[in-house]
Amino acid sequence: MAFNSYYGVLGANMQQWQPTQQDMKSLQFVLGTNWQSPFMPPVVDKTVITVECEWTKQELSMVLVDVERKTPASGAFRLYAIGDMHSDRKEFDEARFKAYIKHIAQDEASVAIFVGDLLEGRIPGRKHFDVDVVRPDFLMNLKQYVNHGLDVLEEYFKPLIEAGVPIVFVSGNHDEYLEEVGLTAGLVQRLGGTAAYLGGEGFVRVRTGNFRKGGGLYTTSIYATHGTGGGKRPGSKVNAMQDYFECIDADVVIAGHVHDGDIRIIPAYGIQRSGTLDLVESPRVAYRAPSFVKRSIPGVVGYQGRKGYPSGDEGLMYVQFTPQHKKAIRIEFEED
Repeated sequence: MAFNSYYGVLGANMQQWQPTQQDMKSLQFVLGTNWQSPFMPPVVDKTVITVECEWTKQELSMVLVDVERKTPASGAFRLYAIGDMHSDRKEFDEARFKAYIKHIAQDEASVAIFVGDLLEGRIPGRKHFDVDVVRPDFLMNLKQYVNHGLDVLEEYFKPLIEAGVPIVFVSGNHDEYLEEVGLTAGLVQRLGGTAAYLGGEGFVRVRTGNFRKGGGLYTTSIYATHGTGGGKRPGSKVNAMQDYFECIDADVVIAGHVHDGDIRIIPAYGIQRSGTLDLVESPRVAYRAPSFVKRSIPGVVGYQGRKGYPSGDEGLMYVQFTPQHKKAIRIEFEED
């Protein structure tokens, strides 16, 4: 059975879910009394984005999303990964995040993919809740935590929707701490327009080029996931990204989670499938999304400090693709 929409984390199981009294108390605490359910599908411009989900025995299989972006005839576009925000923490670098979003919104050939962890999600009663690292505005809204978070997040991402930038959202492990409310799906519903929900992982097919009749179109395939642990050292993180290519057939693999941005462009070699017997070279991109959480700030000892994690690469890099020429290059974003 196919759905041209999405469900929240509970999805098709929602009707079978029988909340206990403790569940209801927990929901009332984090949602407040004015919560609007995210489980109804939003109105999506299907000429821009189509989402297809297949359910088998009430379990979500791989989610597939189509994105179209009008570009030059060469199909050139720029791909921006947005990683871990944890925007309810004091260490969230709001100024750096807003500068990056502003740049993406001004790029007429941009496609953005967010790969999880909108919020820290460690509310009172949850493991590792630490009042010392929670932003004051969230502490003042503990009984409306999710609603306040969605208000904040909507304002952060609104410039992309207003600019018509396609943006696909993946949920992260911290978002799943609030899984009973479908946080990421709820944000996508609020944003509407060019926003799409990819669940925990999935494929995005980006079509670029000349959409006029007879024009040339190009397709770039992207696999996006929040990712899993990669250790404290760069080598293990690189190896974890490389491992995806053993089971994923895509031009680009994007993951986050480790708070350490990186882009590796790796040539893949093959032969022509038909015609002359020629060697073919195509770029494959391993894109570890940048994080927007500072390792250290004055007066705060956060999770990274307590666990002894080193600083990660805080650079903001994106990729320019030119499908017509099978080229991909890294570009470093510099704040004005």
